[in-house]
Amino acid sequence: MAHRIVISLWGVALLALQLLTSTDAFAHAVGTSYIAIEQEHGTETLHTRIDVNLRDLDFAVGLDANGDGRVTWGEVLASSPTTTEYIVRHINISRGGERCALTAPDIAVDRHADEIYAVVTLQTECRSAGVIQVESNLLFELDDSHRSLLAVNTDSGNAVTVLTTGSRTWTETRSRAAAWHSLLRFISQGIWHIWIGFDHLAFLLLLLLPISREAAGISVRGRIQRILKVVTAFTAAHSLTLACAALGYVQLPSRWTEAAITASIVVAAIANLMHRTDRFGLAMAFGFGLIHGLGFASALADIATTTVSRVLPLIGFNLGVELGQLAVVAVLFPLLFRGNHSPQFWRHTVTIGSAAMGLLGVAWLVQRTLLV
Repeated sequence: MAHRIVISLWGVALLALQLLTSTDAFAHAVGTSYIAIEQEHGTETLHTRIDVNLRDLDFAVGLDANGDGRVTWGEVLASSPTTTEYIVRHINISRGGERCALTAPDIAVDRHADEIYAVVTLQTECRSAGVIQVESNLLFELDDSHRSLLAVNTDSGNAVTVLTTGSRTWTETRSRAAAWHSLLRFISQGIWHIWIGFDHLAFLLLLLLPISREAAGISVRGRIQRILKVVTAFTAAHSLTLACAALGYVQLPSRWTEAAITASIVVAAIANLMHRTDRFGLAMAFGFGLIHGLGFASALADIATTTVSRVLPLIGFNLGVELGQLAVVAVLFPLLFRGNHSPQFWRHTVTIGSAAMGLLGVAWLVQRTLLV
């Protein structure tokens, strides 16, 4: 029996170390581009702005001419014909069933969540009025996880949605079905964000592991109550800061927010190793949950220009995060609460699991503070 326990524990450690050495584990935020279309009031003229991360563009068209690992403004200007041609070729805008002509007269740069983006303003000439349709193929051929956040502002109303590799087209409509479809898109993005957010899941797992250590002496009802308290505290906190940040009331540099999130993993791991999580677990769940909410908000940064147009994405994204989080908890912890495991098994599981995730947190912290 003892050797089985050791093998199982080392399996947990090896899994964490595999994540530790995985490049994808470091890349918490998936690539995001921004598409903004605005109708000039009282006319049929459309103004289109496309923002694409310089790192993504470098991967797509090769901005870094001298290969020094840095993209300068001079290199952006020198590559502007290639950049604009790439963007125009991958964006389709039509109106009234006819494709609009797109030309890119200039290029600039801007920042989104502390990342530098190339900004291409497109002259959008549509020969007819009517329903607007947008199709984005930006970077999907290079990254299936890429997404384009689309905001459209016309005389007939505002719309905000997300275009993904599996749903690349948006068609203007004022029906309730369209709003519901947009909400579902953001719910799916929230679920995807939490499932690839290894740092968020690692922190939550560290808070819940100590509950499993005492599972043998706690009733099923008591276990569920403890889980609900921790998850509720974490949810309430990150929902609060997610709303404040997405609505523009709180703005902090994303680099330090991401660093603080990884620091929360290290602190929670140390608390587990020192057997302090039972005492401070709820406080850590709420306190660090506030920081994690800012990390979630980075996925919605600059998605729309008005408070009203941010509400739908905020509700959908936050709901998706909660559903994804609950799905992970529902699948994982019934396995941990099996009654036939000994207290020694749980002590070793918490110790080795916390140590492994603590090392993972240290690696992330170094990567996000020193290796940038």
